[in-house]
Amino acid sequence: MEKLPVFCRGDSIFSSAALAQPSGEGSASLDLVDFVSIAQRCNVDFLPISWHEGLEPFGRGGSADISQSAINIKTNFVFKRFVKAGSSDNPDLRYIAVELLVLLNDGIREHSNIVDLIGICWEVQANEQPIRPVLVFPKAPLGDLSSFMLGPVGKDSSIETRLDICADVAKAISSLHGSSMLATTSLLCLITDKSTYIIHGDIKPVNVLIFENDDGKPLAKVIDFAYSCIGQKHENMVYLPQTSEWVMAPEWHHRGFLIDSAKRLDVFSFGIMSAWVLFRDELSRRAEKLEIGTTEDLLLRLKKAEQLLEALVDVIQTTATYGDDFEDRLEKFFSATVAHDPIKRECNFQTLIALLSRQEQIIQVNNVAFDVHEFIEDMSIKHVDRTTSGPHMHVTLDVRKSL
Repeated sequence: MEKLPVFCRGDSIFSSAALAQPSGEGSASLDLVDFVSIAQRCNVDFLPISWHEGLEPFGRGGSADISQSAINIKTNFVFKRFVKAGSSDNPDLRYIAVELLVLLNDGIREHSNIVDLIGICWEVQANEQPIRPVLVFPKAPLGDLSSFMLGPVGKDSSIETRLDICADVAKAISSLHGSSMLATTSLLCLITDKSTYIIHGDIKPVNVLIFENDDGKPLAKVIDFAYSCIGQKHENMVYLPQTSEWVMAPEWHHRGFLIDSAKRLDVFSFGIMSAWVLFRDELSRRAEKLEIGTTEDLLLRLKKAEQLLEALVDVIQTTATYGDDFEDRLEKFFSATVAHDPIKRECNFQTLIALLSRQEQIIQVNNVAFDVHEFIEDMSIKHVDRTTSGPHMHVTLDVRKSL
């Protein structure tokens, strides 16, 4: 079995989703000329900058080093440099090409919740080492999701902000799972001669970067596609990484998964990460009270005991303040994502996004929630003040029928 490629950030080293087998017998390995041809066909910009060892480290590890450099006061770049674990050899350029093909796929390259590729620069060493391509991304001003939630802005963030972050990640995964890049051109046939389906395989806080949208609000973008599943049909198998144990689906094993089964592992990781984001404060208090350790330790213990969903429902009923409808939607969301039985998980991310979305038609009067559509025949809404966003809208009601 081919060893899974690894990727690292900071002091952590972890694997990324990879093929259960190489791209297939007879698949051509890529040389630098092939890679440049692919980059040109993908309309990738070649940047007039270069990576060098003096750059400030942003992350370092087995398969890629991340560094950042301030080009000017207004521009910060992050450099993704591919290396083999424990080796100075030139990396397999297929993996870098895969990241290009994923990020520049028509359904992904303009997606607001997937990291933007700025272009490619080059690493040139003085000791006659091969020239290596380096991918260049924008630097996230708020860091990754893990550092964001541990920082002052994340700790003070509202439930609405946290829901938006989870919905952002869901939109990204939905686009990935819904993508099917058909290898009908010689460009893609350099890598594989089969259909390509995109499974992330490593959804966790450090693989989500937090930017700011035009309104200054947090905007989540998913990263790390160098080893996305490639050259696979639905009946083929893929290996998924042994990622951080607390986000790993209970059915994970070192053997391969069918594509549809692999999607369900993504769903579980997304669901438990959403619990970590939405209820981190309450989960942290419970972990401290039980003397378990960290929030991640508590979630891991609950997962192993098959009590995760039950515990999250209790947290929802204890902390939710949006009325029964909101609590019910959150319970349905976690039932559809962190179910111990993978068959019970919902693979349609549009459904999951709808459960996370704030319902504007829900209004609250004196702590009682009403659905506008259900009560429209019983009430005459004289005025709706929409200056307050979310489900808490001030309304003046002329009640025609007793409630």
